[in-house]
Amino acid sequence: VHVNAACHDLAFVCFHQEDSPMREKDPPMSERPDVGAMRRSFLESYLHAMGDASSKEDVDALLIDTCLAACGHHFGIAGQHSPIFDYKLDPEAISGLTRFKEHAAELLASDAEQHRFHEAGPEGWFALKGYGKLIKTKSSEEIIDAFRFF
Repeated sequence: VHVNAACHDLAFVCFHQEDSPMREKDPPMSERPDVGAMRRSFLESYLHAMGDASSKEDVDALLIDTCLAACGHHFGIAGQHSPIFDYKLDPEAISGLTRFKEHAAELLASDAEQHRFHEAGPEGWFALKGYGKLIKTKSSEEIIDAFRFF
């Protein structure tokens, strides 16, 4: 039996939905519903089913938590197998991880930064912070294709 924290399960559903075992039977991306709307609807339903408040603000907060949890997945931008951070005490990798933690802390603490996050969407916010460019210079196309953030 394998048990994950709920945040990792939510992150997988919201940010790795293209890794579906049935993906060959799924419609092309151009024919699927809006991914942002799907994420928000799923998170709202999750909160409601838990008996928690599920207002727009509650869903906004959970989306941020879910997005940051997705970064900690195995190949997420802060995960143990990240294509960006080589955890062999490489000073550049340690510096990159420190920057990521600072960006995450700023996102959690700042209403203005949260507004930018929701306005740009998760992938857009990470691109604004430079992660899209960084991952494309440090990883293979297969990794880029496998993860929705970039």
